[in-house]
Amino acid sequence: DINKMRILQELGITSSSSSQEKLPPHGGINWFRGTGLQGDPELIHKYYTSAQEDDLNDEEKMDLANILVSDVPAERLKWILRKTMGSPDAFEFRRNELKEEQEFVAR
Repeated sequence: DINKMRILQELGITSSSSSQEKLPPHGGINWFRGTGLQGDPELIHKYYTSAQEDDLNDEEKMDLANILVSDVPAERLKWILRKTMGSPDAFEFRRNELKEEQEFVAR
């Protein structure tokens, strides 16, 4: 499944950085370019290269959470699953599955 191959790359995890609490900045998703959606590489680039928030127009003066993709691993994974992989409930399904397994083993 190609989606599984994308996870580590999109998370920004390398073999030497797998224990990080924060991930490197996300550069955006190419097919979001020009959409104005969270993960739009043009908005992210404009945010990082603008000297001040004043360089952004009113529409672009969104909350940073609406421009940038989280640098917290679990939050970024949730975003990837929800917004780019079409699996909005996958994170919670897996969390519940692990909880049930843990409860079963504890018996």
